[in-house]
Amino acid sequence: MRKLTVSEHCPHPGLIFVLGDVNEGKTVTMCCLLDQYHKQGLNIYMGDKKNVVDTYPDWVKRTDPYKPYMPPDSVFCRDDAHLVYHARDWTSGKARYLDDAGRERYHTRTTFIYTTQQSRVLDVNLVSMGATLIFKRPSKLQLKVERNEVKDLFAEADIALREEGYGVEKAYVMSNRFEGVVEVEKPGWYDESIRRSQRGVSKMAKPEKTFNTRPLVDLVRGIGRVFG
Repeated sequence: MRKLTVSEHCPHPGLIFVLGDVNEGKTVTMCCLLDQYHKQGLNIYMGDKKNVVDTYPDWVKRTDPYKPYMPPDSVFCRDDAHLVYHARDWTSGKARYLDDAGRERYHTRTTFIYTTQQSRVLDVNLVSMGATLIFKRPSKLQLKVERNEVKDLFAEADIALREEGYGVEKAYVMSNRFEGVVEVEKPGWYDESIRRSQRGVSKMAKPEKTFNTRPLVDLVRGIGRVFG
């Protein structure tokens, strides 16, 4: 089985979507690509929270997820893209920059990588620009409710992955250059803190600020004593 390589399957510049169910290796697959792009000398940027980016190697830099600042020959990535980008963001113009950047990626020499559990929440124009789709094992429900533009491709990928034997180390690549199952090699620096950080359970994550409800509770009790 061939290994997933950026030179053969995801040449720079490009637009890449990694699709699949929870815990099926989408983040590992993204990290596999980032590691290879970094070794090619490209700048790596991530549009995510600081506590998430901090779990990655120092050469992964943080940037704005909607208007990323990147020099030429860069790679922009966002894990669990459905959590931050939504089809309505393109309608409102909030994510127009990413739309334009995706179209101009050959001029700016930029590669974009998005992982997501569901392409339905992403704008169809962005998905349709995808030069490379990387499928991981989908859920049964995902095969039924995915958008029509992706559903048939997902079903085809699922059949091939099932025949090879499901696993986080396997992916189905569909691009203009290649179509088939490949082996995903986990980078040496990858550990579970990276996957957990995206779900808010990283040890490096700072606790979120909470709203102090004590004054409100005291006020309600005070009103109760007056009118009780």
